[in-house]
Amino acid sequence: MKKNLSAKKKGLYLNENNPNSKKIICVENLQIYNTIKDTCKACGCKNQSSISRCLKDKANVANNYHFTLYNEEIYKYLQEHQFEYLCECYKGKKIYADLTNKKFYLKYEMKKILYPLLKITTRELDEFLKQKEFLVNDVKYVLL
Repeated sequence: MKKNLSAKKKGLYLNENNPNSKKIICVENLQIYNTIKDTCKACGCKNQSSISRCLKDKANVANNYHFTLYNEEIYKYLQEHQFEYLCECYKGKKIYADLTNKKFYLKYEMKKILYPLLKITTRELDEFLKQKEFLVNDVKYVLL
């Protein structure tokens, strides 16, 4: 009798059929996923707990992606203000934002970009990169 009941319930609450499952938005590509498991497969994350951490704190990253719980209002906001939201996420991480082209760079990437343009020594470049904001060739960069 018990085996028969459990066989009927098997698979009943799997994945998106689970009443506790929530939809998730990947901020970088604005994809909506039905469950954490689907998100993990699509984004190439090793385990689901990394995505759960991202959902609790927007500063956390899983496989270079940011995630938030799906809500129609949040999704519409992200469609219009995706770059600003990511800037908030990266605040304090010492990442450079290219406000003109809406891209993000790490320090070593900025050095590769700016070294040939500015034609200064590496020591001078390190001092230059300590600025909060700077303009190079009509491109505005900000240190987050």
